[in-house]
Amino acid sequence: MKNSTKKIQPKKLLVTKLQKVFIKDEIVLGINTSISTTQVALIQGKKNLVSKSWTANYDEMEKVMPVVDSALKKVKRHVDTIVIINGPGPFTSLRIGVALANTLAYALNAKIFSINTWEYFHLAVPKKLQKNTATILRAGGEYVAIKLPEKKTSTRLHQDEVQKFLQKHSSIKYIAGDVPPAQKKAMKFAKNVNWHNAKTLSSLAEIVRSVDLKKMRRPKKNIVTPCYLLPPKITQSKKPVFV
Repeated sequence: MKNSTKKIQPKKLLVTKLQKVFIKDEIVLGINTSISTTQVALIQGKKNLVSKSWTANYDEMEKVMPVVDSALKKVKRHVDTIVIINGPGPFTSLRIGVALANTLAYALNAKIFSINTWEYFHLAVPKKLQKNTATILRAGGEYVAIKLPEKKTSTRLHQDEVQKFLQKHSSIKYIAGDVPPAQKKAMKFAKNVNWHNAKTLSSLAEIVRSVDLKKMRRPKKNIVTPCYLLPPKITQSKKPVFV
């Protein structure tokens, strides 16, 4: 009689289930310093652990780090993924957010993904209104950059040219974006075009929770680069430099 010894196969089904549980329970840190409202979010699976926002100022590093540190203390295991909004946006605050995200990704051995500011506002708008919403960002002085939902690139215009531009695109009924209050007031739209109420826009936490990380951009070498509409203007100090 022949020996009918069978090789014990690894329990692939169990491994698959464990992997699915881990992915479902993944911890994601989101950071946005690309607009006038700084945001930090910490997500575990589909649950919001932290969702904080505040009006940005010139001391963002001093404010962001304590919030991020406090958020990280809420979880027992390390962050799996970091999502950073990498611009366009103001030079200093954007650089702070991207540098912080890259540093944390390296220190925590976490994957890092980026969403640009155009995508951020598109995702923030209710789905049924996305195809009728244009996004406007500050673009230096009295200029703005406006992006239509079906276009891949934006158009830089003087704030007085925006109304005429929108008249050519009658499908646009809403505006989302980030411009200074004075500039927002100076821009004129047709009567049927209005700014989205902030309450109708999704928070960073809701956006991070809803995106499919598998379809997001993961940069080479796990390092995100900030994106600007214009080359940053760095004012040279007039003080004498001693070498």
